[in-house]
Amino acid sequence: IAFIAQVARPLGMAIGGENTGHGSVATLNLVVERAINLHLSIVEWMDETQVVASTRGYDPAGPTFADLAVAATKLGRN
Repeated sequence: IAFIAQVARPLGMAIGGENTGHGSVATLNLVVERAINLHLSIVEWMDETQVVASTRGYDPAGPTFADLAVAATKLGRN
């Protein structure tokens, strides 16, 4: 994505990214950090079933809907 961002930015193209799926809260934080640094226009978190499971307490390592809300707030500020 860094290469694509480098090529697309001078052309005024908006770019986005998506995680590979089933990540941890640490992965979410890394995704947010990279998205901010690369000026991504959109970020998609793959694996809705994991987020539902995490929110319900079945997958304690995964991000919850609350974690995604915090991430979206961070992304919206930049």
